[in-house]
Amino acid sequence: MFPRNVFGSLMIAILATRVSAQSVATSNFPPLRVALMDFVSDDNSYRSTVAVEDLMSALQVDISGDTNYDWVERAELEKAASEFKLAQFGLIDRSEAIRSGRWVKADWGIYGDISTNFNGNRTLSLEIVNLQRADVVAETNLLLLTPGSGPFQLKSEYVSNIAPTLKSLLSNARKIYSDSEKRDAVAFLFLSITQSGFGGAFGDLDADFRRLLFSESTNSQRFHLVQFQRAGTAMDEASLVLSGLAESDSNSWEKVAGHYVWGDARVDNQKIFDWKTREWRDERKVDVEVDVWDGRGEPQVITLTTTNETSEVVAKELTQAIEPLLRRDGTKPIVENVRSRISDSIFARYSGLPINFSFDSPDGRRQWFEAVQLLETACFFDPGNAAAREQLLRLRYQGKLVPKDIAQAADWFNKAAMQGSPEAMNRIGEMWAVGMNGAPDPKEAANWYQRAADKDLAEAQYNLGLCYAKGEGVAANPVDAWKWLQLAAGQEFPNADLERDKIQADMTEDQVKNARSLADQIQAGDKQ
Repeated sequence: MFPRNVFGSLMIAILATRVSAQSVATSNFPPLRVALMDFVSDDNSYRSTVAVEDLMSALQVDISGDTNYDWVERAELEKAASEFKLAQFGLIDRSEAIRSGRWVKADWGIYGDISTNFNGNRTLSLEIVNLQRADVVAETNLLLLTPGSGPFQLKSEYVSNIAPTLKSLLSNARKIYSDSEKRDAVAFLFLSITQSGFGGAFGDLDADFRRLLFSESTNSQRFHLVQFQRAGTAMDEASLVLSGLAESDSNSWEKVAGHYVWGDARVDNQKIFDWKTREWRDERKVDVEVDVWDGRGEPQVITLTTTNETSEVVAKELTQAIEPLLRRDGTKPIVENVRSRISDSIFARYSGLPINFSFDSPDGRRQWFEAVQLLETACFFDPGNAAAREQLLRLRYQGKLVPKDIAQAADWFNKAAMQGSPEAMNRIGEMWAVGMNGAPDPKEAANWYQRAADKDLAEAQYNLGLCYAKGEGVAANPVDAWKWLQLAAGQEFPNADLERDKIQADMTEDQVKNARSLADQIQAGDKQ
């Protein structure tokens, strides 16, 4: 933390800069609402947390002088933080990060991640994210010289180095954003790869395909490739970006991209006996199937088979094959229930994966990561896919996003719940519902949903409504089910209105009238 005299003089200098910045003429670029989101550090100690908060406060004063943007005040972000308290317990993931930014109605979010390298110095990774698409518009890394070990300490030169870097990044992001808005957006979701047989490493086909698609989008200027914000740089960390989008808007798939691309690749390594040379030789066969969906009709499928080609060659052929399909046709009729069928097909792919992931090996973590990708995508296209949602919930309590020790995770959720976090209360309910603490306990799950629902958390209201609808943990009651689903629907929680309408079909007029009255009373603050 800054000494008081250093922090005070720094603030005076920043305020002077702010006044001069306000006199600078702005461009005609439409004002964007920007939120400087809470930075995270790989050192979760109290001293580091306080130092990072001081850094955020100093940066907020400096950059908010740029009148090209409508800045979200820290008070609003602190209110959002009170709704998403899990970060301080190490339980934050990109789902909450995206939802928190959208909660304060920001167009862009500025995210920072402070990590420590092998020699004790720290690196600040900065991302500017278009929150409607979870699209990383611009990013950079900045070295923070911190000799010695121990908690993160704020130095005056950090702000003087970070602020101009961030301003330059914002300027670059504006240009990229302006150009991208003129083009159709394409979202590459994943390319799952399975290998069999014995052979050398094939390469990273997913990364090569993504890189060549980005190169094509840059060179042709015909489409914009959405760069989803990821939880980290390692492939073994799930992004959970799609979850954050779907949980805040069930129709986010319409706004993220005009085309979606995803697929599977199977690499088969074999030993083939060549009768001409009478020698054994290695043969690598690659079968790829890629789906391209325009949000309207059935997905178009591209298949490709190659032998003894490199990953980059395969990726190049795929890019050339799908490029003609990335053309928007607004006159094409919308096929009914196509999203549900896509979601079911992706969930079916997940069902074919190994169910016991070994986190002690790179392959095990890769399998877990791919499983989360599949489930997240299935829930993104159809938030009402209950089976996919339940499995995604289970996997989100494993791996790097939260502690692998479920007992420890439950303890941390309880600590957050004791501080009043409705998100943590809902998470505890979900853990009891699927049996992450042992045998499932629907009654305990409903109890935690109730506590979070009373704090106006839409997801908990939805979960509690389903409990009353199905009689899980509570006595079945259509009036209470309708009431809670109505409250969740009022906050636009995905599929809450559909579930409410299903229940209403079997209710009497008096029951609906009573349920509506109860929901209105809760909205007015008269808790039942």
